[in-house]
Amino acid sequence: MDADLILGAVSDSATLVIIGRERSSNLLELPPLNVETILLIASIKDGELSQSLDVNDLLAGKMASSKDWCPTYLSPQLEHTEFGHLLTITDILLKDWSENGTLHYVDYDYPKPSYFPFDKPLFSKLGLNELVYNWNTANTMFAYDYDALHLYALNRTGSLPVSYFNSQHGYISAGRSYENRAYDYFSGLCNTDLIRVVQYTSLYQIFMDNGITNANDSVHYAPKNKAGILISPCKTLLTNIRNLSPDAIDTISRKVGKKNYEQFHKADVSRQLADWERENKQLLDVERKNDIFENTATETQGRLKNQLRNLQQQLKNTDDVTFDKLCRYLAYPRSEAFSNKERYQMYRLGSSVMETIFAFGKPNLKELGVNLSDVKNDYSSSLKNSCSPWMKTPSMIISYNSPRLTGGHNLSSKIRRVNNINADKSIISERRTQYVPSGEPQSPKGLAPRTRTTSGNMKPKSTVPASPLSGTPVRKRNDVIPTAERAKRGF
Repeated sequence: MDADLILGAVSDSATLVIIGRERSSNLLELPPLNVETILLIASIKDGELSQSLDVNDLLAGKMASSKDWCPTYLSPQLEHTEFGHLLTITDILLKDWSENGTLHYVDYDYPKPSYFPFDKPLFSKLGLNELVYNWNTANTMFAYDYDALHLYALNRTGSLPVSYFNSQHGYISAGRSYENRAYDYFSGLCNTDLIRVVQYTSLYQIFMDNGITNANDSVHYAPKNKAGILISPCKTLLTNIRNLSPDAIDTISRKVGKKNYEQFHKADVSRQLADWERENKQLLDVERKNDIFENTATETQGRLKNQLRNLQQQLKNTDDVTFDKLCRYLAYPRSEAFSNKERYQMYRLGSSVMETIFAFGKPNLKELGVNLSDVKNDYSSSLKNSCSPWMKTPSMIISYNSPRLTGGHNLSSKIRRVNNINADKSIISERRTQYVPSGEPQSPKGLAPRTRTTSGNMKPKSTVPASPLSGTPVRKRNDVIPTAERAKRGF
């Protein structure tokens, strides 16, 4: 209650002491951490926690209303908890504010900041087809082991570090300069929700590193039916594809291919033709342009027909047991455990299904007998009674004006250990391949990460005594903590 920020910890084989800053912020700005959440964190035994908005699941995506829907994912221990709800909120903030506030999430009327981290939305700035936004724990906390003591210090208290990847599976950084700029931005906002995520994450890491466990295991309220809700519509979709007649494939491919061409491809062809005319200083006649448009539309329809046929053949060649496993896998990819051989088979079949469905277009799935609005409503109604007595985390998110943005939180219990107490605590950039669009500097000036210090911080001495505690005088309480009445200390 008397601290508003966790700064670090000290431990030995028998004792753990959490170091906090005596409260200087008022209780409305930074409320105390919840005891229930701290006990929950102490009960977690897994070394990794995660949260995401599953926008790339098979039956997530754009509905006929042009709004997108997606299931939410939380590690089972975090479902219907304060910590889990904070992770979902801050995931939305990372995506929306990285995109300059251009994303819209239904029923999330969060106050916008006065400025954003980039001069324009990052997705369009980088010119990518897909972008992964991640909060992570890399360099969140540093540990120094000194004889029998372990010293822990947070790098920043304002937010977790940020990662941008240009592919969900390739893990190529979108540029450390952008990540550092975002980390500077979010950690400097003094946003209560971002700060609380850092506080709870630091406790999770400290508890795991010291083997601290809650003697009475907390009750988890993760819905047990979540993994099976979407199996039925997934099976309906794949069964309908497997049973399509050749005539039905031709008819559907022409109809959907023409619609996709008019909505997406025709504008690209027009831009390419305009670029060609400008570069060659020559105008194409109208008849030639119309031929190009017609040929492109025919090619679009032909590609879609071939994809449907190829997927149908793969599904027909799949036995019933594997087909059922594929439906369960695509309905909730995290729920199934496979052998190495099965995992490869599921990944290969699943990739073919996803590639075809993305080319087909989620709003067009009604042509294959599945209506995403109905799927969303059934999913919501199946989970509406699933919650803890005091908290419910959202089971799904509805948004619009959203490109293919994935990501979430990767919370690891691992702490970066340093070799000496004078180690630089600035962000240590990992050696990842990074993507930087043409015309952008590799390392813009003024974007290097900064660790804030205050006049009260003590600089480490050049020499360290044989024992950190030997010969250390005990200071009086009033030399360290003000003894004035609370009413005169800003409360």
